[in-house]
Amino acid sequence: MQHVCTADPAPLVHDGRVYLYTGHDEDGSTYFTMKDWRVWSSADMVNWTDHGSPLALASFSWASADAWAGQAGQNPPEPAQGSLTHRLTSCAGCSAGHPVAWAAFDEGHIAAPQDGAPGDSGRTWVPQVVWTFFTQFQTSDPPPQTSTCRVSDTVSAWNTGLTANITVTNTGTTPVDGWSLVFDLPGGQTITSGWNATYAPASGRMTARNAPHNVLLAPGASVGIGFQATHTGNTSAPTAFTLNGTTCTVA
Repeated sequence: MQHVCTADPAPLVHDGRVYLYTGHDEDGSTYFTMKDWRVWSSADMVNWTDHGSPLALASFSWASADAWAGQAGQNPPEPAQGSLTHRLTSCAGCSAGHPVAWAAFDEGHIAAPQDGAPGDSGRTWVPQVVWTFFTQFQTSDPPPQTSTCRVSDTVSAWNTGLTANITVTNTGTTPVDGWSLVFDLPGGQTITSGWNATYAPASGRMTARNAPHNVLLAPGASVGIGFQATHTGNTSAPTAFTLNGTTCTVA
């Protein structure tokens, strides 16, 4: 589906095929300009048939907004209104080995929902759901890879605050031109300021990105970064780090 911009897919499985009902973002639009819905179907989740647009705003005399977030006729159960929770439904799919999973959340049109809270969150449940879905197809463990980075983290804490001094070393043989260090802050810690990198979001899964003056990390070279944070009692350091997606050795 690379020739049409689609959104908000809603699946329906019938007679050995999965039918995917989607929105349609108009070409060239800078916002959610959506005038019709599209339908696709597949028997193997690889090859898809385009059934065109069965419905559009013009199909309804009372419609005056956009053709947002359609729903399939055989809807899976959704969480109760006002519960701020998600509900996951899994089914066998259109054929053996092609399962379908549906996650519904009781809140607005957001990308990173968190149970019990409105709005996007760094503590969203979405990555875990996606990871669980795709790893079910893994038939063997991937071969071990040699780490090409090393991270040390020294924490100094007091009362309700702490500072963390982090050293990132490129242990590989090629330069790293532009880097992002990802780690999970322990619960209750919230970053208030930092140096030698930008940090976002303030809590949860953190991404520290290079500053303009330390973009390049040569083989064998290190960069020192750090931050100040508040805490609610847990002053431990993160236990794992990835540099541009590669898991680092923790010193």
